Amino acid sequence: MQSFLDEVIHPFNARMRTPLVPTVRGIYADGDTVTTLFDAAATAADGLPYRNTYTWYFVMRDAKVTTAIAFFDTREFDEFWQRVKPKSP
Repeated sequence: MQSFLDEVIHPFNARMRTPLVPTVRGIYADGDTVTTLFDAAATAADGLPYRNTYTWYFVMRDAKVTTAIAFFDTREFDEFWQRVKPKSP
């Protein structure tokens, strides 16, 4: 989990001017699996909008996430990742 934070989440947030704001379309549960479908939007550090649609799958045990899988529009993400350089801490 720490590597995901260090390699994706922190560099992602360093490319943003505003926080990513989710709009949840639905949350679905089946057994120990919870699926969340949402759209998210923010303003990137270069002033342009970032928008994407995500689906997250969580496997739960004792009210804690044990496994997480995320799907999103990779074209939108890759374009943003290449276009915007992270701000220095």
